[in-house]
Amino acid sequence: MVRWGLQVGFVGVGLLGSVLSAKAGEVVAGDVRLRFSGMIRPLWLVQRVDDPYRHKTQLFHFLRNARLGLGAEYKDLSLYAELTLTGREAEIPLSPATSPTWGLNPTLLDFYGDVPLPFARDVKVRIGQFKVPFGREQLLKYRDLPFAERSPVWLFFGMGRDVGGALHGTAAEMVDFIVAVQTGVGRDVPERYLPEVVEMLPLVVARLGIRDGWGTDPWFFSSPKWKGNMAWSLGAGLLYSKDALTGHSTVLNVRAKDKPLLLQANWNPYIARRPLEVGEFLSIGGDAGVSMTLSPLRLTVEGEAAWGRYKNAYGELSALGAWAAALVSVDNFTGGLRYAFLRPDTVMGQGLNQAVPQPIGDKPIQELLPMVAIKLLDGRFKLIAEVPVWIDAPVAIEKNVGAYVLLHQWDQITLIRTAGNEIQRQTIVGFRVAVQMGF
Repeated sequence: MVRWGLQVGFVGVGLLGSVLSAKAGEVVAGDVRLRFSGMIRPLWLVQRVDDPYRHKTQLFHFLRNARLGLGAEYKDLSLYAELTLTGREAEIPLSPATSPTWGLNPTLLDFYGDVPLPFARDVKVRIGQFKVPFGREQLLKYRDLPFAERSPVWLFFGMGRDVGGALHGTAAEMVDFIVAVQTGVGRDVPERYLPEVVEMLPLVVARLGIRDGWGTDPWFFSSPKWKGNMAWSLGAGLLYSKDALTGHSTVLNVRAKDKPLLLQANWNPYIARRPLEVGEFLSIGGDAGVSMTLSPLRLTVEGEAAWGRYKNAYGELSALGAWAAALVSVDNFTGGLRYAFLRPDTVMGQGLNQAVPQPIGDKPIQELLPMVAIKLLDGRFKLIAEVPVWIDAPVAIEKNVGAYVLLHQWDQITLIRTAGNEIQRQTIVGFRVAVQMGF
């Protein structure tokens, strides 16, 4: 009831804003300003998979994203909260026979506050639950993402959200910086007071960027905000965490949500090995973008590269990935192409089946993604159509059942434990459509 009360409260504030303000979704009363936002994003996917047991054409339809956001400003203090209502980000409650629960529960994604330092007004403190500020894709909201989904690189490196604090700001209107210290446990952590061996360094993330004309917020990359005919940005990031024993496991091992494949026990053979050993997680990355007007066209090129490593007393594994995208826009129409590659580690999946010591291997996973998009109603309606081609994508084949593309359903790597099952590398061609509506 509390969760649904939160949702009803968000909707109530949004309706109030629509009634009381000339600008829908905004309420201004004295020194207080409230901003309400919402977005839904259904997604359809058709893909061709070499399946020896079922149809080779797979069809899927999901409500991929549904969000409600509420921001508040009072003088120098700003607060923001965002709920997700569906998709992988939301919680699907258990339904015991004695007391069934129906439907999806709203899940808290963001809840944080920003306030400037009294002795340095250009530097702000952020406290709460917020995005781990590592990587360009990570700092893109779904509503601003030009493609229907993030690249496979994010699947291996993306850390999602976490709880903690950060210092951030912009110097000389161009240089952005963020230094965040977060728990490493992830978002929505239950309140449990467990025995610990405190030798850890919490998740520490640092980002330094420089930009001109590409917005003013170091936490977000949206469409370029122009200064003349060109906008550009450069950025670099560092992420590090030293694990700690807590309860019957370790911090990085029990991270339940927003967990990259580098830290997933089914892909990482060292992180959950008994007896447990604490480990270290390190990622470094860089990104760049440039956007220019070549009347009547607008050309945008951007990309990102990242390397990550986990190690403990049992061994270490790493991954290397990068993506690059080029977009051409005319009025409300956009066409583009994204290329991504990810080199996994040969030990990924090791130990699931002693007869198959390298179920994934180190052959690069590649993505080639042409797309077209149209925006209507001042960008509040967006239609994205893509033809994704995944080259050498790992596919788990379950005997007498069918094929699972591990880029979509990565937990099915465990099928290799059973004799008669296998993991193949395949080239998969699909057609994907997303419709986004929001305000």
